[in-house]
Amino acid sequence: KDKKEKKDKSSKRPAEEMAEDGDDMKETDMFAAFEIDAGTADESADPLQDGDAGPADEMEDILDSLLRGDGSGSAREEPSTTDSPIEAGSPFSFEQPRKQRRTRKVVPVPEEPVALAKQLTEVLESIRPRRGLLIRDADGNRYVEAFVKKMLAEAEQDEEDFRQNQPMVRKLAMLPQAVEVMEKFQFADAFVTFGGCKALAMWLRNLPNGELPSVHIRTALLRCMERLPITKDVLQNCEEPSLGRVVAGLQANVKETVANRKVAAQLVQKWLRQIFAPEDKTDSLADFLAGEAEPTTGTIPRPPPLTMERLQEIEAQSDKRLHPAIPIIQGTAYSIQPKATDHPVRREKTSADTFQGKLSEVLKVMARPNKTLYKPWSVSIAGRTVNAE
Repeated sequence: KDKKEKKDKSSKRPAEEMAEDGDDMKETDMFAAFEIDAGTADESADPLQDGDAGPADEMEDILDSLLRGDGSGSAREEPSTTDSPIEAGSPFSFEQPRKQRRTRKVVPVPEEPVALAKQLTEVLESIRPRRGLLIRDADGNRYVEAFVKKMLAEAEQDEEDFRQNQPMVRKLAMLPQAVEVMEKFQFADAFVTFGGCKALAMWLRNLPNGELPSVHIRTALLRCMERLPITKDVLQNCEEPSLGRVVAGLQANVKETVANRKVAAQLVQKWLRQIFAPEDKTDSLADFLAGEAEPTTGTIPRPPPLTMERLQEIEAQSDKRLHPAIPIIQGTAYSIQPKATDHPVRREKTSADTFQGKLSEVLKVMARPNKTLYKPWSVSIAGRTVNAE
């Protein structure tokens, strides 16, 4: 019974419910919404008894068509705003006011006019080849000393930037200039003398977090160190960090490239040969200049003076040896074995004037392999018939 009552309640149409609960809705508001004259409604107070269609029936048809469709089971059509009696702006209207789209206003930035001469100068500067270092010999040592100090300062500043979580770009920016200075033959000795080994060690040593520096820096500096006159005395006098330990660490580091590890190994072997090589005290330059150096004796014994007896002895020893000579083919006599027992019989030649001589000449001509055969016929050009002569 409860299920049946619920089913009856749910099957009621919205128009019937609204007609039953008509006391809740104000009559004037309903008439205003559907454009119905209030005087007409007063005359027909009970439209259902008179049999004419009243406002309730019209409202029922409108709501039924809007909510349930035409009842045919097809898709509901969109209500037309022109045919519908519902005004725009009423509570039953389907039209919603559209929000106006906001557009961002772009404020044009005025461009400053650039002079044509300035643009031309920038283009010429970009394509102009870079000039090399123009430094006099007298100013070379001072320039190299100031450059080494600048390398040390840039390395320290890069480490400070690393501690502050800033990019380390100072050494990379200075790398081309450093390579150019180290490749100059005139600056090589001055670079090593004024603390270049310490600068190289600071550029090549590991970062504070244990990682290797840039591979471009490592490759360029290792290639330049092969040409620098770095000796064992320079390595011993080098302050911390030690360049030898840094290069040996690069040789044993598995993160280093194969080419750089080979170059580092060659540098380490070169320096070790200088350290472990035995020193000859007799080759001291100071003793040689002072005249106190002892005369050196060779390891090869000096030959005795050359005399006539010595020359004869040398010639006798030379005759006993087999000297190289030009090969000469000697004459040979060949003998045929076994010897022949039959000998050819000599025949007399016949004269050409005799019958036998003439016949032999004709036979010789006929026996020639290159003679042309006589044919009394030949094939035609078309190849279909034979031409008889």
